[in-house]
Amino acid sequence: MSTTIGVWGVDHPHGGGHLKALESAAEVGKLLIWDADPSKAQAAVDGSAKAERVDDIEPLIDSGDVDALVILLPNRDAGPATLRAIEAGIYVYGDKPGARTAREMREIVLAADKSKAHFCPCYPWRIDPVTREIKRLIDVP
Repeated sequence: MSTTIGVWGVDHPHGGGHLKALESAAEVGKLLIWDADPSKAQAAVDGSAKAERVDDIEPLIDSGDVDALVILLPNRDAGPATLRAIEAGIYVYGDKPGARTAREMREIVLAADKSKAHFCPCYPWRIDPVTREIKRLIDVP
């Protein structure tokens, strides 16, 4: 199965790492990338074998062309963007914290309950082999 992932924003401190992970994931067949600065989106596309730059974020949210959306926006913008995508029924993976306030996050959670979409905050270390080994050692009775 080939998955199409939308990427909303690339000008983020962790953007390069997320894009590298998406590029290397065999399950990801296509990346559709949008950024408010088209030159930054194009730079991300130029370094990818899977990516295409899109000129407008609206079709990624409204068209159903993506299986999930990775949101890599500044904290001030991430909550509203995540809420919008979740309300549209799109699964979202976003860099933490995902919202500026508990109230913003509550809106996202309520929208996810209604739309059945999911929001997964970025915390990739939880699946790292070293982290899993540490947890295993801690959990030993």
